[in-house]
Amino acid sequence: MNKHGQALIIFILILPLIIFFIAFFIDSSMMLLENNRVKEVIKNNMQISLNDNIKDVDKIKKIIEDNGDIKTNVIINDDDLIVKAISEKKSIFGNILKNKWFQQQISFCGNFENKKVDKCIE
Repeated sequence: MNKHGQALIIFILILPLIIFFIAFFIDSSMMLLENNRVKEVIKNNMQISLNDNIKDVDKIKKIIEDNGDIKTNVIINDDDLIVKAISEKKSIFGNILKNKWFQQQISFCGNFENKKVDKCIE
């Protein structure tokens, strides 16, 4: 029996799994990078708004959306600033994974009095 032929057949059978795991790893990594980027954009721009005491919802929303492709909902209650954001990233291997878009929702809360930004607990 030809052992080289058997190894080739096993490799051909396993190759789609290897490709799937590589695609999954790349898309997952891109999702995590996008998640970190969106968090930093929101936190940094919220901190600027808190430090400069900007209480105009439209202005804060524009500041955040101009610095990244992020859809935001800004809420100001008394001294609290709440930003809820949705970010979408196109998947490279979406047709293989049956998921063409990654969507993530992130919420941050800040306080104008103590000038701190934290992740909201929902």
